[in-house]
Amino acid sequence: MILQSIKRDRKEMQTTYTFCEDTVSDLHKDAYGFRPKENFWTYWSTASDDQKQSVWDSMCDTFERNLELEREIQDEAVVRFENTLASMMHLGAKSKEMAIHWLHEAHNTNGDNEYLDYMLNVPYGTVKKTLAV
Repeated sequence: MILQSIKRDRKEMQTTYTFCEDTVSDLHKDAYGFRPKENFWTYWSTASDDQKQSVWDSMCDTFERNLELEREIQDEAVVRFENTLASMMHLGAKSKEMAIHWLHEAHNTNGDNEYLDYMLNVPYGTVKKTLAV
């Protein structure tokens, strides 16, 4: 009796679907880095709504894990950037501006702060903010 109630409650909970046919390709690209291939579309077109929801939820979980990993990687890169600036100033750079100029030369970024952000894998605007302080 309890098991039947649980099954019924679970089935009622799953009648609300959050997957979106119009954006599933975009979510796939965000989660895995590429658009879905033919085998995905073959499965998707024959899947039940419950199966589609399961695939959707899995892709959302993957996307969220990837975002968190990217945040961690960028946080570590910011620490490395700050440590590099401190080391360069200790080694003779008279200011942060000079240290960043040296980084531009080392990475061949021609003074483009956003390109240096990219090369150092720090969030866009990090170099500019550092120069403004």
